[in-house]
Amino acid sequence: MEYIPSNKEDLALHKDFCGINANGIEVGKSFLQDNTLRRVLYKRTGKDDIEVIVVDRRSSPAAQRKLSKILEVVNVKLSAAVMSEEILWAPQESSNHDSNPLAKRSGRRDQPTKAGDSFKAFVHLLGERCVSVCLAEKVSRAFPVIDVRPQARTGDTASFDPSNGSSLSVSTSADIALLGVSRIWVSKAYRRRGLAFAMLESARNNFFYGLQVPKNLMAFSQPTESGGRLAKRWFEAETGWHIYDGDAQAARRDPSASISLTDDV
Repeated sequence: MEYIPSNKEDLALHKDFCGINANGIEVGKSFLQDNTLRRVLYKRTGKDDIEVIVVDRRSSPAAQRKLSKILEVVNVKLSAAVMSEEILWAPQESSNHDSNPLAKRSGRRDQPTKAGDSFKAFVHLLGERCVSVCLAEKVSRAFPVIDVRPQARTGDTASFDPSNGSSLSVSTSADIALLGVSRIWVSKAYRRRGLAFAMLESARNNFFYGLQVPKNLMAFSQPTESGGRLAKRWFEAETGWHIYDGDAQAARRDPSASISLTDDV
């Protein structure tokens, strides 16, 4: 499903679509009762229970299909391209001990992500509604955002200027990274409540087995303007945080894929 903002008909459908899902995306009881899903947060409340669940390549086909339906909504809201299930659930070879900075730091052998996951989705549920989702992926390198002032620019920089308004300058020299934020979305009715930060914490604490990813080893996919604002707040810095090339990551898994990755909160 391709959304073209300049097309009046597409714009009208997009507004209707966003209105329908402003309070979250319905997931149904069967999704909540799927015993292949791992819960990393559960809070019982007086009305709707609060949960954060993980969907990955070990989850049931039904749960994976439900996540794809959730991502269909998210992709429309973010004007992002569709990501196939083949890309989402393809296994990724675990990095060896020498290339994993966390393994070096702990002095132990590398613990692989759950059977070599490429992606994991962290889904925040309020009752039977998904009100936020963070799609994270295993990465190996990312590029630091640098000072955009003219006097600070050097020949070792590149400009990232997505069509929807964010302009960032990044170094052409890559740093080691472990965890990439592919997509992050919060439903309109639940924004400005700290859900985006909570989902980022869920991802960094639960993507790798037994390890918390340091913030400096996390990266955002090529963010929109709002995604860039979120990243700056998350890293508490205008520069120095990292961006990774989601298109290149996807192309390595599926040469026919071309993905435009965005974030919104």
